[in-house]
Amino acid sequence: MKRRLGICAIALLLALTGCASGAATPTPTPTQDPNAQACEDFEAATNSMGDALDADNVATAWDDTRDAFDEIALTAEGTVSDRMLAVVDGWPKVSEILIYGNIDEFNDSLTAVERACAASGTTIKVNQFVKKTG
Repeated sequence: MKRRLGICAIALLLALTGCASGAATPTPTPTQDPNAQACEDFEAATNSMGDALDADNVATAWDDTRDAFDEIALTAEGTVSDRMLAVVDGWPKVSEILIYGNIDEFNDSLTAVERACAASGTTIKVNQFVKKTG
């Protein structure tokens, strides 16, 4: 009788262990675009470009704005990062913007970031410079 109880106890223990050892299936979590925050920050940073050009010390403010764009670019990945860094690398001198109005290439690089963010899953609208007419 004791032998039967011992065998039954072992069988029950093995049965319970088998039930408990099943690995739980993790609930899939939606993945967020790793560039979403960088794209949103980049969009917001384009809002500060005009403020930099209106600052008392415009050259310093313009350089500080470029540095802010660089910090944002370093948080991005892949093509988005490449496009943002291209904006920083091609950052025009303040005189190119204010005196000569050479903005087309700079605007094109901003638009390239906008497209890369959209391809990555985050739609943004960057501010650009507009040429004065007449």
